[in-house]
Amino acid sequence: MSSNATLTTWQRLAGFAEAVIDHNTVNFWASKLNPLWSINQPMARIVARTEAASNSVTLILKPNRHVVMPQAGQHITVATDINGVRIARSYSTSSVAEQPGLLAITVKQIEGGRLSNWLCLQAREGDVLYLGQPFGDFQWPAQQHPVLLLAAGSGITPMISLLRQYAAQQLPSKQVVQLHYWVRSREEACFIDELLALPKIQPNFSLHVYLTQQNQSQPHEYTGRINTSHFSQQEDLSNSHVLACGPSGFVSNAQQILQAQVASFQAEAFSPPQIRPDAHDNETVQITLQRQQRILTIPTGQSILAALEAEGINHPSGCRMGLCNTCACPKVSGTTEHLISGEQQQDENPALRVCVSRARSNLVLDI
Repeated sequence: MSSNATLTTWQRLAGFAEAVIDHNTVNFWASKLNPLWSINQPMARIVARTEAASNSVTLILKPNRHVVMPQAGQHITVATDINGVRIARSYSTSSVAEQPGLLAITVKQIEGGRLSNWLCLQAREGDVLYLGQPFGDFQWPAQQHPVLLLAAGSGITPMISLLRQYAAQQLPSKQVVQLHYWVRSREEACFIDELLALPKIQPNFSLHVYLTQQNQSQPHEYTGRINTSHFSQQEDLSNSHVLACGPSGFVSNAQQILQAQVASFQAEAFSPPQIRPDAHDNETVQITLQRQQRILTIPTGQSILAALEAEGINHPSGCRMGLCNTCACPKVSGTTEHLISGEQQQDENPALRVCVSRARSNLVLDI
C-alpha cells in the first residue's frame, strides 16, 4: 500500500473515531486513572500555592498536553465546578523560574467573585482546573524606546510576566523601563521583593508604587491616584511606549493623560466596560434562545451576558471584556450595540461577544 493510501486510511479511521467516540465519556473514565488525562480537554493540576499579598494568592499549575503555553502578557481562561456549576474567568499567566513546564496565575480575592474566592480560599494542591487556550496581544514593544508600565491592582500580573522576560536577557538592557503601580495599601502590593531586586539585574529599571489609602514610608513609594503630575517630569515621554492594565476607570484615565503624548499606548482593562447611560436604558426587549426554545424579556441597560445570568442561564464566559471570545455565540437577527465602541450592528453575526454587547431590539440567538 502506498504512503498516500495509508495516510488516507488513517484519516478515515480518525474521522470515524471522531464521529463515534463520546469525548465526555472517555474523559470521565480517563480522569479516574489520572485527573489530568483527557482526550481533548486542556487542564492543569495545582502543584503549589503561595500568598502573593494580603488578599491574593499565586497558584503554580502543571498543565496537561492539551494546553498551549502562553506567551508573556497573555491571559488564559480558568474554570472549575462550584456547587455543580462550572465557573470560568480569565487570568494573566506568568512563567515559573527554572521550571518551563509550569505556569502560574496570581488571583486577587474579589468581593462577590465566585471563582476568585474559591481559588483564594479553597483551592489546594492536587486540585485540577479546566483551562482555555492563551489569548491577548499584550506584548513587549519591539522597538528599543523607553517603556512605561502602568498597573493598578490586579493589573500587575501581566506586567510581572513581561518584566520576567525583560530580566531574563543575557546582558543588561539599555532600554529604560519604569513600572508605575497603584494599590490601596502596601500590604496589597504583589511581587514587591522581586520588583525591588530587579534593578540589580537590569539597572535601567525603576519602580514607583503609589498608595491611594496609605502614607508613603519607603523610597519607592508615593501617594495618590494617577494624575498628570506623575509624568510631568518624565524624560523622553514622546518616544515612550506605554502598556497599561487595571480597572476600566484607571485605564480610561491613563489614556486621557498620556495617549496623545507618547509614541504608542496599549491597554487592557480587567473590569467590564461601563455602559453609557441613555434614554433607552429602562426599555426591555425579547431575546429568543433558539436551542433552548426560550424567550426572555431583558433590559437594554446591561450587557446581554449579565442579562442571561440574571435569568439563571450559565452561559460560557471568560474575560468578560471582549477579548477571549469564550462567550461568543451566533446572532441570527436583531440589533446590538458594542459597549466599548458604541457601534451598532444589525446584520447576522456568527460570533457575537455577549459580554460587551447589549440589545437594541428583539434578538434571536443560537443558544
